[in-house]
Amino acid sequence: MRRAFIAAQDTMPLPSIHQHLPTLRQLREQYKMSYYEVAQAARVRPRVVYWMEHHVAVYPIEAVHILSVFSMRSGGKHAYGFHNVRGLCFKQGFML
Repeated sequence: MRRAFIAAQDTMPLPSIHQHLPTLRQLREQYKMSYYEVAQAARVRPRVVYWMEHHVAVYPIEAVHILSVFSMRSGGKHAYGFHNVRGLCFKQGFML
């Protein structure tokens, strides 16, 4: 009886909260930068940019440097951070 009640509920699916947030790859393509250009500007290794783009955990401080490159490239229009870029993963136990 309970199963029939649940199936008969008239509910709408919830919208995705992160649907409008850009990914790191979208930012890199938007500002027309290669892995090497982002890495050089952020002063990190190119593989860190690659890992971050492919959802491999990186140190939070490296992510800050990489995201600040895109913030500067936007000319002050956007401030990219952990809260407004989708798909970021960080190593456990490290704080900023």
